[in-house]
Amino acid sequence: MAQSRSSSREAPRGRTRRTSTSRSRAAPQQDGKPKKTRSRSSSFRERFEGTTVDKAMSGITRGIKSLLASKPSALSDCPKHGAPECLSCMCSIDINGKVTKDGSKIDLRYKVDEPQEVAIDPKFGEQARFDPLRDPHMRSRLNAESAYTNQEKAPASFKTPSRRWFSYCSSCNVTFLVGLAGNMAADDHPSHVATNMGARSICAYVDATSWEDSQKTLGGNSSVFFGPGSKYNALSDNVYDLKHHLSIQFAALRRALRLALTILDHRHALVEKHGLSNSYKFLWEYCTQFRFVVFSRMEAVNHWLNLDRAATGQGQLDPWVETEVLKIDEDVANLAAQGIEVKIFTLPAFEKYEPEYEFFYDRFI
Repeated sequence: MAQSRSSSREAPRGRTRRTSTSRSRAAPQQDGKPKKTRSRSSSFRERFEGTTVDKAMSGITRGIKSLLASKPSALSDCPKHGAPECLSCMCSIDINGKVTKDGSKIDLRYKVDEPQEVAIDPKFGEQARFDPLRDPHMRSRLNAESAYTNQEKAPASFKTPSRRWFSYCSSCNVTFLVGLAGNMAADDHPSHVATNMGARSICAYVDATSWEDSQKTLGGNSSVFFGPGSKYNALSDNVYDLKHHLSIQFAALRRALRLALTILDHRHALVEKHGLSNSYKFLWEYCTQFRFVVFSRMEAVNHWLNLDRAATGQGQLDPWVETEVLKIDEDVANLAAQGIEVKIFTLPAFEKYEPEYEFFYDRFI
């Protein structure tokens, strides 16, 4: 894509914020379809082996074993909530599948040394569409908060995004989805869970527009918005010499997907700081992993959702557009190799380009 250049034309927003997009190798293709890639580490344990997290966890394990040998009832629990497994504070300490507390045995959901694979199967097209009425994070919330047995007759508030869906964390610099676990769980830093089983979703809003100037030069503007004041927000103003009117849209979507990998790295740093467990499965499955939910009204998003991957190259789309769609597949496959599932929610088309999403702001204002 052509570089942004200075011009007397008025830009609707500030200068372009450049972000790094060189992250992970693209997934190889075979017969026009992205091939599943493996995680750079085959398990969460391998990723952290030898790091400060691994050393700290080894020290925790030795200390607990020593304490159990001398005084079994003295095993310390979560200092804030007094529980042997605290999902809010990301604490779960397990010795050989059991924890001793006051002379009794307690089974924990997360066992010590239980293996945890990171990579998941990528989902493309309709399988990646975010449906709040059937989504595992939102569906159970609907059942809990209303008496509707027929979800199709649910109130509009469960079908259309509103501020009550979201919780922005200024420490994490991202917006989290509010699910069955409620507002307090979504607000709770650093866990930010949507369900009582520890699942979370990080949300982004992506929008772009294109236009022609008086010299018939095709240009555009785009925005990736994670929340008010987020350091991950990426704004591109007045980008010129586009090859296609959808170029700016596909570029914005790919930027959002690659930013999700940066957020994953920062999520790992939070685990190092706050996670207290000798279970790698707990540290990954509960503390680190997230879904990435994109909210967008762009035409390119609809092309990505609607393309029949089994019939590529058969005239479904303009060849250039189809190629761009398959590039998005590669980025989605790369995220799946790192354990991140991508979901897309299509918003109603607006005539006006909107670089920010009002619902990511404080739901109480």
